[in-house]
Amino acid sequence: MRILILQARNFGDAVIATQIVNSLGESFRDIKIDILTRSSFKAIYKKNPHVKNLYFANFPMGTGKNSNFKEFVNLISYIFKLQKNKYDMVINNVGDFREILIGKLIHPKENTSFVWDDNHVFKNLIRPGLYRLIDRKIIIPRNIVNIYEAQEYFLKCIGCKIISKPKIFLSKKVDKLKTIGIHPLASQKSKLWSDKKWNELIKNIISLTNYEVWIFGAPSEKN
Repeated sequence: MRILILQARNFGDAVIATQIVNSLGESFRDIKIDILTRSSFKAIYKKNPHVKNLYFANFPMGTGKNSNFKEFVNLISYIFKLQKNKYDMVINNVGDFREILIGKLIHPKENTSFVWDDNHVFKNLIRPGLYRLIDRKIIIPRNIVNIYEAQEYFLKCIGCKIISKPKIFLSKKVDKLKTIGIHPLASQKSKLWSDKKWNELIKNIISLTNYEVWIFGAPSEKN
C-alpha cells in the first residue's frame, strides 16, 4: 500500500503530523509512505524510518506561506508528477478545501481527509469546503477539540492498531533523560513568549539541573 501524506501548513503542524507517519508505519509493516511538504520541514521527516520519499513545494496556505506564480506552477508540476505514483491514499489532517483539492488532483484511489463536525471550533481556523472531492471522510466529533486526540481518533478509524506519539528522528543520538527540547518561536504573535523570559528559563535549567538544552526551530528562524 502506498500513501502520500500532505503537510502544507506550519512548522508545529509538521511536527504534530509525525504521529500519523509513525502510527501508520508501525501499524502496517508493508506500507510505503511519501510526504509532500515544505522544504523547510525537511529535517522533521528526513531521518524517519517510515518515510520512503520526500517531495517539496510551497503552498497557498499556512501563516508562513510564500506563494507566487512561479511557486504555484511548481506545485502544479509536482501534482502531475505525483499522479504517476498511483497512490492508494492521500491523507491530510486539516480538512481545508485547498488540501482536499490538492489531494484529489493527485488522483489516489482514496482522497482521505478530516471533516470537522458541525459547529466544531477547528472550523474557525480553516476554509472548509469541497467535501464532495473526498473519497473517505473521517468526521471528527465536536467534543474532540485537542488536535492530538483528533489524530488518534482518525488513526483508529483508518485501522491503525498502534497509535504512536509525535516523534522526530535525529541524526545525533540524544540522552533523552538529560535533555530538554525547547521550541521558542511561533508564526503568530499571540503564541510568543518574550526572549528575556526564554533566556531566563534556559539559564535556570542549566544552572539548577544537569539537563542539556536543545533549541528547535525552522531554518528561517535560525538567526
